[in-house]
Amino acid sequence: MDGIVVLETQYSKKFMLHIMRSIDYSGLCYTTKELNHPEVPTLPEQISMDDLAEQDDLLQLIHRVLFDVKMFHEAAKSDVKTNCGRSYPVSNAVPNMLLEEDEL
Repeated sequence: MDGIVVLETQYSKKFMLHIMRSIDYSGLCYTTKELNHPEVPTLPEQISMDDLAEQDDLLQLIHRVLFDVKMFHEAAKSDVKTNCGRSYPVSNAVPNMLLEEDEL
């Protein structure tokens, strides 16, 4: 299987709010923009973490990018990289966008 496939997964607002503290959001935005694929939603470049709990539509969009979009072979020829030089490895069709403990 090549390309990008979207597979629906169960959305949990509580879980999304929990993991948002560990996500490199600017890296995620950059990656979705670079993929430039019709199945990958475009994310707003800046968000307010203070009122994220009230932005359910945005959380669902981020969930779709993180958990529903699967990259296979051709779409994942190499690690996904941001303009800051951070590399996000793609493993089993999932880019690892989580920050390491020392990067929080």
